[in-house]
This record gives sequence, C-alpha cells and structure tokens, in this order.
Amino acid sequence: MKKDILKLLIIIASVLLLFSCNNAPEAPPFPETDLGYEQPVAKPFKMPESDTIHWETAKLKPLPEIKFEWDKLPTKPFEIGEAEPLEGEIETKPFYLDSLPSTPFDLEKLPEKQIKVKIVALGDPEIKEAGALVKLPGTNRGVMSTNFNFGLTGSPMNLMKDKEGMLWIGTTNGLARYDSENIEMYGSEQGLNITRLTGLMVDSKGRIWVANNERLMVLDLKKKLIFEIFNRFGETPIYGLMEDKEDRVWAGDIATGYSIIDFDKKSVKYLDESNEIKPPFLKPFQDKEGLIWLTSRSGVNIIDLKERKNYRLSGDYLKSPVYDINQGPSKRIWITNGTRISGINKKDHEIISLPPEKDTLQISALVYEDSRGIVWSVNLKGIAKKYSPDLSSFEKFIFDSSDEPKIYFPILEDREGQIWITALNGGLFRININNGRPGNFTMEDGLGANQVWSTLHTRDGKTWIGTYNGIDVYDRDKKEIKHFGAEIGLRNPRFPRLIEDSTGRIWATGNAQGVSIIDPKKESIQFLTHDQGLKTDTIGRIAKGSNGKMWIGGAKGVLMTVDVEGQETKFYGLKDIKDGFNYFVESDNENNIWVSWRDVGLQKIDIENDQSYFLTTSEGLASNNIYAIAFDKDNNAWISGEQGLQFLNRDQDSIYNFTTDQGLAANDVFDVAVNDGKTYAGTSKGFNILKKIKSSITGEDYWDVKTIDVKQGLNFLDVAQGSMSFDEKNRLWAGVENQILTVIDEVKDYTTAPRTYITSINITDKRKEFNTGGYLDQHRQDFDTIWNPDRESFTIVGNTEKGKDAQNEMEWKDLYGPYQLPSELRLTHDQNYLSFSYNSLNYDNPDEVSYRYFLEGIDKTWSPITFKTTSESYRDLPPGDYTFKVRSKGYNNIWSEPAEFSFSIIPPWWKTWWAYLLYGLVSIAILYSIMQYRSQWLKKENRVLEERVSERTAQLQKSIHDLENTQAQLIQSEKMASLGELTAGIAHEIQNPLNFVNNFSEVNSELIEELRNEKNKEEALRDKALEEELLTDISENEKKIRHHGQRADAIVKGMLQHSRNSSAEKELTDINKLADEYLRLSYHGLRAKDKTFNAGMKTEFDETLPKIYVAPQDIGRVILNLINNAFYAVTDKKRRTNDPGYEPTVIVSTRQNDKFIEIDIQDNGYGIPEEVKEKIFQPFFTTKPSGQGTGLGLSLSYDIVKMHGGILTVNTRHGVPVTNNGNSEPEGPEGTTFTIQLPKTLNGKTKKQKL
Repeated sequence: MKKDILKLLIIIASVLLLFSCNNAPEAPPFPETDLGYEQPVAKPFKMPESDTIHWETAKLKPLPEIKFEWDKLPTKPFEIGEAEPLEGEIETKPFYLDSLPSTPFDLEKLPEKQIKVKIVALGDPEIKEAGALVKLPGTNRGVMSTNFNFGLTGSPMNLMKDKEGMLWIGTTNGLARYDSENIEMYGSEQGLNITRLTGLMVDSKGRIWVANNERLMVLDLKKKLIFEIFNRFGETPIYGLMEDKEDRVWAGDIATGYSIIDFDKKSVKYLDESNEIKPPFLKPFQDKEGLIWLTSRSGVNIIDLKERKNYRLSGDYLKSPVYDINQGPSKRIWITNGTRISGINKKDHEIISLPPEKDTLQISALVYEDSRGIVWSVNLKGIAKKYSPDLSSFEKFIFDSSDEPKIYFPILEDREGQIWITALNGGLFRININNGRPGNFTMEDGLGANQVWSTLHTRDGKTWIGTYNGIDVYDRDKKEIKHFGAEIGLRNPRFPRLIEDSTGRIWATGNAQGVSIIDPKKESIQFLTHDQGLKTDTIGRIAKGSNGKMWIGGAKGVLMTVDVEGQETKFYGLKDIKDGFNYFVESDNENNIWVSWRDVGLQKIDIENDQSYFLTTSEGLASNNIYAIAFDKDNNAWISGEQGLQFLNRDQDSIYNFTTDQGLAANDVFDVAVNDGKTYAGTSKGFNILKKIKSSITGEDYWDVKTIDVKQGLNFLDVAQGSMSFDEKNRLWAGVENQILTVIDEVKDYTTAPRTYITSINITDKRKEFNTGGYLDQHRQDFDTIWNPDRESFTIVGNTEKGKDAQNEMEWKDLYGPYQLPSELRLTHDQNYLSFSYNSLNYDNPDEVSYRYFLEGIDKTWSPITFKTTSESYRDLPPGDYTFKVRSKGYNNIWSEPAEFSFSIIPPWWKTWWAYLLYGLVSIAILYSIMQYRSQWLKKENRVLEERVSERTAQLQKSIHDLENTQAQLIQSEKMASLGELTAGIAHEIQNPLNFVNNFSEVNSELIEELRNEKNKEEALRDKALEEELLTDISENEKKIRHHGQRADAIVKGMLQHSRNSSAEKELTDINKLADEYLRLSYHGLRAKDKTFNAGMKTEFDETLPKIYVAPQDIGRVILNLINNAFYAVTDKKRRTNDPGYEPTVIVSTRQNDKFIEIDIQDNGYGIPEEVKEKIFQPFFTTKPSGQGTGLGLSLSYDIVKMHGGILTVNTRHGVPVTNNGNSEPEGPEGTTFTIQLPKTLNGKTKKQKL
C-alpha cells in the first residue's frame, strides 16, 4: 500500500509540474518580405505571327520657316529649389581658447538661494488623433506644415525631442506630445496653466521643463506632478534651457541673467552682468568636452568649470549679438550672430565664417548641424538654408513667402532625418529631403499654363515644357523661363509631345497642325504638315529612330518616318484602323519601333526586316489601350495601360502584371519611365516607384513599391499621359491633372526602421490606466500636500500598497516607458478579455504605417498586415504566461524590431498549484482512510471467506473425486465398448479359421472311418485306389487344418502384439495395413453383434504410402472409432430410408502430399447437420440414442491425432456429401468424410505420451 501511495504522489507532482509549465509556442519566423501586397507572378507570353510592311515613299516639299530672337522671348523668373553655389568666400581664422580674454570663475561662489516649489497634480492629457501635415501655399518643395486639422490646442511655437525620439510641441495654450499617431495635450485643465511656451527641455530623468514669460515649471510624468518653481533670481522670460553633465539646469532669463538650478537640492545660483555677461541672455549650451557656452548681446561666454575660467568670445572672432549655438557630429561648434554663421573647431584651432547676409531679413537666427553633417539655418524671412557638408552649396526651403519677419524656434532632427522648425507666432514645419519633396508649380510660379503634357531635357541643360498654351523653356542657371507661344508664330498652342533630334532641334506635335521644328541655335521654327508631305496633320506622338530619322504616329492608323534633310517621307496605314488614335511612338534599345493605337493594342515594328507584330489581350496584354512604354538597360519593356502596369522580359516569353493588388496606387497607369534601376509609373492617384530587391533573409527577389501622393506633398494626383521625364540629377518632371508641373527629387533609399511602441492594454475594450490609485500615491509619498489641477483645492497623500490595484487585484512591479506600461503584470483569471494598442514612431508618412502582431501562447502565425492601431480582442485567455509582440513598417517598407509586452494571467485559487497540491493531499487522506477501512473490512471478510472456502473446498474435493470416478467409468465404458466391438471382430476373425479346422476335422474323421472300414475288408475286397484317395484327402485336409490353425495363431499373435504396445510408444507402421485391418475388425465386430448388419466396404489405398512412426494401437482406435461411426451412419440410413436402391457403403482411402499422410473414412449416410457439426468434437456430446454412446469417441480421437502432430477434420453438408477436398458433389450420395492428417516427419524418438 505504501508503494501505491508513493506512486500516487509522483503522479500528482507530475500533474502539478505540467500545470506550472508554460508550453506556449514561440513566435514563428517573421515574414519580412510580406509588404501588404502581392508579388507579381510570371505568365507565359508568345509573340504573334508577323506581317510584312509595305512602305510608300513620297518627297517632302520645302518646309516653311519663321525666325525668332531667343533673347526677346517672354521671360519670367522660375525656381524649383535647386542647390546654389555659396556666394562669397568662407573666411578662416585661427582659434585658440587660451588666447581669449578670460576672468576667474567659481561656480560655488555664485549667489545662491533656495527655490520654492508648488506641487500640482498633473491631470491625464486630452488625447486626439493627429492629423496629417499638408502642403500650404507659400511653401516650396519639401516643406510640409500643420493646419487647424492637426489637433493642437493653440498655435505651435516651440519644439523639443525627448529620449524616445518623440516630439514635444509648446503651443500658445500648453504643451503637447506628438508620437506621429496621437496628440496628447496638457493645458490648464490638466493643471498646466502656462501659455506661449518660450523654453522647453527634457532632463536626464525624463522630466519636462517648460517656461514662458512668467513661469518655470517641471513636469514629472511618472508621478503625474507639476513642480512650479518660485523665488528665482530672475523673473523675466526664459528662452533657453539646458541641463549640464552634473544634472544642473541652466535657464536664460532674457533680461537679467542665467539661473543655475539644482532641482533635487531645491537651490539656485545666478550669473548676471557682474560676471561680464551682457543681456539679452538667450541660450546656454554645453559642448562635448563639458564647456558651457552662454550667448548674449555682447558675444559668447565660454565657462570652463574645471579650470574655473570664464572666456570671452567677441570682437575679431565674432560680432555681437549671438542668437544660437549648437554642435553636431562634426568637430565644429556652430554659432550665428544674425549676419553670418561661424563654426569653431577647437581641436584644429580654427574658426570659419560663412559669407554674411546683406538683407536684414536674411539674418540667421538659428543654426543646427544634423546627423549627416548638413548645416541648417533659419532666418527671419522664413527661409531655411540647407548647406552641403562641404559648405560649397546650399538649398532654400521657404516657410512663408511674405516679407513679414518672424521669429523661429529650435531646429531639430527626428530619427528619420527630417527637420522640424516652429515659428514663435505660430507654425510647425517639416522638411523631408528623403521622399523626393514634390513641387507644385503653376502659372503663379512662372509657367505659361497649368496644363503640362510634355517635358523634355535637352543636351544643353535646359528643360522644355509642353503646355496647353505653348512651350516653356527653363534655364536652371538663370532661374528663368522663356515662353514660346502664338505671339512668336506657333500655329498650335497645345504641345502634348516634345523630342530632341540628333542636331539639337526640338520637334513639337500639335493636335491638328502637324509638327513644329524649333531650332534654338538658328532661332528658327519650321512647320511640317500635310502640305509638305505628311499623310495627316493630326499627330499623336513622335519618336527618334536609331538612324536619326523621326517616327510620327498619326490619326487613322498612319505611321510615318521623316528625313527632313533627305526631303523624304515613308508611310504606311493600317487597314483595319479607321479612326485609331495614336497614344505613343517609342524606340527600344534594339532599333525596334513600338506604337500604340487606341482600342487596338500594341504594335512592334522590326525596322530592318520590315515586319510588324500586333500584341493584344490575346497574347497576354492586360488591355488593348496602352498609354506608354519604356525600356530598361536590358531592353525589358514596361507597358502601362488602363488595366495596370506590365513587365515584358527581353526574350518576350513571359509577362508580369502589376495592379493595385501588387501595390500600385491605381490601375489606370498613364505613363511609365525607367531611371537608375527604378521604374516610375504615373497613375490617376499619384506616382509609384518600383524597385526589385533581393531579400537578405530568404535570398529571393521581391518588388518594393512606394507611392508619392498628397502625403509627400503633391497637391494633385492624376498624372498626364506621356509627360514624365528625368533630368541629369535624376529628378522626375511631369504634368499632373492639368493643374501643376511637379518636380520630384530622387527618392533616397534610407534604411532607418521605425520604432514601435505598445501604448496601452485594453481590458474588455477599455483602456487600462496603471499610473493611478495606489501605485501613484506610493510614488508621491515624499509629498504631504498636492494641489489639484484647478489650484484651488489640495489633497493629502495617503499610504497605498505599491504596484497593486485594490479594486481589480491586478499586480505589477513597476511602470516603464513613455506610455507607463506595467512590468511583470499579473492579471486575475477574470481579466482575460484583452486587446492591445500600439503605435509606430514614424513621422515620415505616418498614414502609411502598417502593423503585424503576435500573441505568444495563443497565436500560431503573425496577424495579417493591418493599418489599425489596436489588435483584435483576445477572449477567454486561459491562465498562463503571455508575450504580445508587434512590428511596424513605414514608407521605406522596412519592418521594425518587435515591441514586446509580457504578462501573466493567474488562475483562480481553485486552479493554483497549491490548490492542486491540497486536492492531492486531501485525495490521499481520503484514499488512505478508505484503504484503511477497506483493509479492516477485508480482513474480517477474509476470515469468513476462508471458513467458507474450507467448507466449500471439502465439498469440491468430494465432487471432483466423484467426477473423476464418473469420468473413469465413462472412459472405461467407452474403452469396453470399443473393446467389445474389437473382441467381436477378433472372435469373428478367429471363428473362420476355427470353423475350417472343425469342418476339416469332421471330414477327416469321416474319411478315417471310411478308410478304416476299407482296411477292415478282406484283402481282395479292398479298394486300393480308394484308400489311396482317402489318404490323399485326409492329407490335404490336414494341410488346410494346419493352415487355418496358423491363421488363427497369427491373429492371436497380432492382438498380443497390439496389447504389448499399449504404452503408446511410436513405431514404424504401415498405415495401409493398419487401416485395412481395423476396417475388417470393425465390420466383423458389428456383424458379430448384429447378424442383420450388412454394408459394403471399399478401400482405395495409395500403395506408395511410406511407413511413418505412430502409436498403432492409438491410431487404430481412432480409425476403428471413425469406421464404426461410418457403419452406424449408413446402417441408420438403411434402416430409415425407403429407397430400395440405396446401398450403404464405407470407403477407406489413403493418400499423401508434401507434408502429410491422409486417411479418409467416407460414408454415404445422411451427413451431419451444421448445428451439430460445431459440437461433435466436444466431450460427452453424442447424437446416438441414450445408452448407445458416451460422447467421448470423437473427442478422444481428436486428442490422439493432435498429440501425433496431426489434424482431424470433418467435411459434411446435411443432405449434401462433401469430399475430402471440400467440394460438394450434388450428383452423388449424401454422407460425411472424416480426414486424419498425420505428419510424415514423425519419428520414433518422440517421448511417450499418456492420454
């Protein structure tokens, strides 16, 4: 029993271990290349059969010509925001810090006093979904800004980036955190009664410092407290805040000096004019070496705290005043004094100064060096300048086109490389130089018309722009546009196609006025129309062939090639196109011409062989309306049409389809161009950029697709057909929606992944706040009294257990991160209906951020890509440990590292490990009690049972003894019955020879008496011949008597021999002889018992049968029993049948196969019924009348044959005889066949067996 209890304990411990283990599957590999759209799949493509082109040739007539003067063309200024060379020289001077005028400086000797702090509870922010930045009028390329839909309360006027990379925006009504998804606004309702923030900073402990004209406050977001600082030395507006490496905060009181605040010690020191610092006191700054730089009207003071020196930088080095100072990744410290920007390199002992600004509104109030080494400045006119790292050029970014001066606050760079700037009197601006910064140019900027349908970049560096009001030519060096129009003689103002020929002439097509050929060098315009030899004046598109000839597509399926110098034109017309409009004519890299016809398809012309191929939807095109075609360097074709974009490989045996399912902005693609390994598609919803990328994870190629639309700064989207082109700086030019000309810089491949955050946990679809209640009170224990946000009442802080929500009984260790999430969170079992909110810190196109998430312990695969910022709801989560993971990707299609949040759901007490242990112990106790009780009860019952068993055993032993006696009697009876039958047979066998002996003895007696009588006669009367005859008869009879006596002797000896072998020892036996002998014994025995018995016997022995080792007496008993049964069956049928022709017959036959010798005993009796057949080998089962059988004959026979290694089987069908092979014989008599199978391998060494 103890062992059983031990086993039970082991089982319980194993179950508890199983419950305590968390076998939750880990997240599967992340599908990095799944970007939210399908990848295109190659489809087979086969070029159709070609047709031979038969050209017609005609002579050109002289072309009419007009003259113009280039310098007298109408001219307007036009700028697209190109880099300009730096005007003037960069001034370089030596710089040695030790050579600067200095005075002793001892921080400890500065005036010091204690500050007073009023503690106010910080309420939860008002959360709004952030709106998108927009392209405002007056801003140029790359500048996006906020408007009233952005979500701020008040106008933005200050800016800061915290350690997580999130932006904090000071407004006229408070403070907001912008995480690219939401705006969290703190204002007077949250206790922050401060407006027009002029100072903004985050310290090393994550506290936010804010200042304005009146107040200085510190926000502790974790404790949800506002510390309002009083009793400073200066009470003037603060414009600059900085924390040094000793955690001291330096605040610039603009009119009185610099306050140095030790917030933890609640003390403040002060620098003012007595330290040779002149107002205004604008900005403190600490460089990487620890020097403190303080700007003022009189220059810069450099304080070396270690050396205790105060250096003065002004005069020859730097003119006063100094507005801003910063240090970037380079060695230089950048300073602006309004008129010029200077950079100080202390290590290389030099100071450089950029050329000064002449315009007072061009004064640079801010200077900043970003992570790329680019230097930025902002002036009072609202223009930001971006200086190249080598300072050789700059670009302008315009925030405000008015001449009204504005004050701009700090420049900062977000983690994606975008530049952010705020204006003091309202405005938040973002400059993105990565996503192409699309321009939106109109007639207000200098264009001749807003409807732009063609752009061309000529070899002389100019850009030609075809509009609906003539042609504009942009000269980027002069930043001006010259205009060709009807005023100089152009016949048609609409020019949907421009192309430059090999001589520098510009071919311009008009809708119904033929071709205008403009020669800028000769200052002439020639006109090529139907009058000069063209087949039609309605020209669709024009292209330059490899041989310098110009190809022209006209109306009604006319295609022409023109050689102006040779004064010849060749043309042919498509017979099946009556009203066909020509969409384009293009030349590929292998001298083929491609032409598109409206509603007909795409035509490829093999110029060298004069063959034409027509491609339609039957060959694999997505549509028969093809709008444009472009070829890459390998001559692969990109085909755009009304049903998407297609990629036809150079071998022209496979084609790929791109639609919105593959990431396109729209399916109607009006133009396509290839540039620098990228494919640009112009659609009705903006531009797409396609690039094939090899995955660094799988090694497989996939297509990256980006979109340029309103989110990147486009004001309109529907791209004009055939208007796209690229200049030498890889900038894309195109007309859009008959409204603008856009110029888009090359979109840069930047690899910065977004940063993903889990922002909240939602229980039953409600956001759960953790930084509240007892946890919050515990972190406020250092404070006795906290004013409420209304500042009219206060709260006394109480004691509450840390990290526990008394209402919900959930527990956690601490809160972490920008969203105050709990670590080691433990939820109760009924808090198992969860969802998770998340966000991607992605200021570059936040509307295009997508997510995938995974809950370890529940999910098996990552979720499908979603743009929602809340996961699905996980219902009825079982107790266990879980980790929620979420990843995001932005505009650059790079997935972030996963943000993770781990938590546990604890089981109810009745499912805890200790509850299961208690269950186990109780179960063991109950089981033990039951076992004890049962043991006592069993002992008692055992004693009673033993007594009953003893009594019953005695009765059973008596019954067994009686049964054994009965069984012995039955077996003896069976034996005696067999013996009686055997004896009768033996007696009959002996009787025959004895009868012969008796008969011949009587005959001999009579012959002897007759011989004696003959001998007694007188000699004369004696018949010698008779005597001799009698003697001969007597002698013959004696021989017969001797023969029959020997025969009887042989029978007796044989029986004695069988009797001596009764030990069942096996001996080599002739089975044929044994079967024959027992057949005769059976027959004669039955005849001896019943004189009326009569049946036929027949033997069919296999004479080749070998002798085998058997116990002849036992096998003989089996044969005798079966033959007796057979004779009984035929006799019974003879007695019961009315058929006079029935002859009872028993056949004994033998045969052999590879393994067995078989003995068949076959009768033609009634057969055995099926229900009886199943029982015939059972002991004591008999069908004979009572007293005529014991039921042991077949059972004993079966056992004897089995002990010989043989098989005894029966084949019968009641009324249908069955032969020994199991086949019925419908034509034959009824009957049964018993078959004895004895193995040939029996030998004489088998041990004696006793039945």
